[in-house]
Amino acid sequence: MLKNNLTPFCMALSLMTSLPVTKYLPSHWSEKDQSLSVMYYPLVGLLLACIIYGIYALLPNSVAPLVGATIVVVLSVLLTGAIHLDGLADAADAAYAAHSLPKSDVNKQRKEKILSIFKDPRAGPMAVVVLIVVVLSKVILLSQLMDSLLLSLVTMLILSRLLASCYIATTPYARASGLALDLVKCIPKMTVLLMLLAVSFFFFVLLPFGWFLLLFTTLFLWLLFWRSFWLKRIDGFVGDCVGALIETSEVFILLLIYLLQLS
Repeated sequence: MLKNNLTPFCMALSLMTSLPVTKYLPSHWSEKDQSLSVMYYPLVGLLLACIIYGIYALLPNSVAPLVGATIVVVLSVLLTGAIHLDGLADAADAAYAAHSLPKSDVNKQRKEKILSIFKDPRAGPMAVVVLIVVVLSKVILLSQLMDSLLLSLVTMLILSRLLASCYIATTPYARASGLALDLVKCIPKMTVLLMLLAVSFFFFVLLPFGWFLLLFTTLFLWLLFWRSFWLKRIDGFVGDCVGALIETSEVFILLLIYLLQLS
């Protein structure tokens, strides 16, 4: 059994990755432990970046950039169990449904219809299109960033999960019950704020100031938009919204790094 101070971190690993840590968790844990796990999401991103880059470094130097980028994306999918891509697919279907539902529906009816789509295991055409676009975008962008792969992975995987932590900490849960409901019940807002400041300082030191400013401003605006979009439709968030936020943020971060390297 793990020491109590490691339980939140391992809970974050079990929620955000496919790494075999669940069996090491205690049979019972508190809501506080579960809520504290949110602050470890960026650390999970750092661990994923190290694992992926470590495996990639074992490949021959002659590997073509496109092949290398494909391997990196496949490793990312395997290490996360495609859980965020699953959330992206569900969110894409739900967002499309929210757009096409009759405006005559009262808010409560629309909310229930959208939430039912999140629970539907089937993937609609919009989900398939969005998944293809996101995965291809990652492969193409990473293939252009292989000379700075470690920096790109660290930035992409940490900041996308930082955004997820901030999203959960500042947004109500949309359902009356569910795993994420226990997660948000007693999130220590001050601890999350300190984590945000620590990660921000890390990237302030790591990145050129212009890069830092553009990345954090763009991601902050994307978080505001994402939060507002789902608040208007379901009065909060569900787990799939978090996964979709992570996936879309990763694409934005890679695109920004690519554009910044060109300038």
